[in-house]
Amino acid sequence: MTPNHTVLIAGGGASGALVATHLLKRSPGTRVIVVEPALSVGRGMAYSTTCPEHLLNVAAGRMSAFEDDPRHFSRWLAARGYTEFTERSFVPRMIYGAYLEWIINEAREDAEFGRFTHLRVRAAGFHERGGRVALELADGRSIEGDRLVLAMGNAAPAPWGGLTPEAAQSGRYFASAWTPGATAPSDPDERVLLIGTGLTAVDAVLALRYNRHRGPIVMVSRRGLLPKVHRLFDCATLPCEPAASVAELLRHMRASAAEANVLHGNWRVAIDGVREQTNDLWESLPLGEQRRFLRHLRAYWDVHRHRMAPEIGAKVKALQDSGALKVRAGRVGQIVRRGEGLSVEATLRGGGASTRIEVGRVINCTGAEGRLSQLPNPLIQSMLRAGAMVEHPLRTGVLVTSDGALISRDGSRSARMYAMGPLRIGTLIESVAMPEIRRQACEVAESVGAPSRSRLGSTRHHREGAVLASTVRR
Repeated sequence: MTPNHTVLIAGGGASGALVATHLLKRSPGTRVIVVEPALSVGRGMAYSTTCPEHLLNVAAGRMSAFEDDPRHFSRWLAARGYTEFTERSFVPRMIYGAYLEWIINEAREDAEFGRFTHLRVRAAGFHERGGRVALELADGRSIEGDRLVLAMGNAAPAPWGGLTPEAAQSGRYFASAWTPGATAPSDPDERVLLIGTGLTAVDAVLALRYNRHRGPIVMVSRRGLLPKVHRLFDCATLPCEPAASVAELLRHMRASAAEANVLHGNWRVAIDGVREQTNDLWESLPLGEQRRFLRHLRAYWDVHRHRMAPEIGAKVKALQDSGALKVRAGRVGQIVRRGEGLSVEATLRGGGASTRIEVGRVINCTGAEGRLSQLPNPLIQSMLRAGAMVEHPLRTGVLVTSDGALISRDGSRSARMYAMGPLRIGTLIESVAMPEIRRQACEVAESVGAPSRSRLGSTRHHREGAVLASTVRR
């Protein structure tokens, strides 16, 4: 079947690769163009790491890329001789990246010639013309399609406000843990400060040690919370009751966790029991309650929900016990150049007045910037200016319908443009883990595929767009 319908996918990580895979396998009348500057499609930032110490945060048995084939990843591992891994293993992320890359490559090979194109360039702008979507590329070219899928993954951390120009130019400050050279200091004994104590900061610690760093490491975040550690279990999870407020939701969660500890000696049973309900619970909360959750409870939820593999937890604890790693609660302020290193202003909990921490380097591990208006992404900024997308009222992610269609400035639902993955955070609270990514990829592919297979235009989604219009105007 000759393709007469083109889908543009901006982003070639896990999200973009899975949408492309479903389109190539299920929509023979569709041509797919992935705009992604990386050498390959599939790995993205999350799975392009080359550090074998970086493990998946979920056991292999739950990491299939396909919801209807839960053992797909396990079979792939076995077929390639990875006999050391079972379904309960936390596999290195670099291996999972190879798995995702294999999936899209297999789909490309099985599809008709010319149906898939990977453009190794960044999307720099956007406009609509003649009922089609056009992307302006950083190399000066322009491409057009019938549909556009935004699958750009997590953004870099927000710029650090207290960074002086001299510190920024020193080569000692790294805006992200994934900046080349960030975790490979030339002086193995230098002291390192990590701003943040979440999973990204843990990744930075592991990479530093893998790269033969042996100096002291200090982590600082507002609450000083490290991610909890996984403990696998073979018992039924405990669901959580719906709630009308954050306070009520917290009461239900605490009751479930207490029950789980009594029944199984493991509070994780309660947290994982909410897994399939989380987005429904989130959407049932009023906007004000969602805002309260993000402000007061999000950090506590994240460390219980997004946990470390047991092997990683043991390594982090060993570093803490030896004194090589210190985790502190507090606020980081101005970062200035001092001699061959950096001097960091910090107000640490329990320490009273602000102090200065002298370090050889600082790595920003504060997590992805979610505010669209602050992203240095020319495609996002172009779409915001054109009114083709709007920031979610919670100032995290983009406003979309339940199936990911963009809501424009006038409140209408787009028939041509969709977002998935981290861009949906705000509308959803869970939108970065594989269960959500694989489900969204399948649904978006169904919506944007060739017109003969399109599911667009349902009454429900038209009603949804009308309801969201009032939110946009507010």
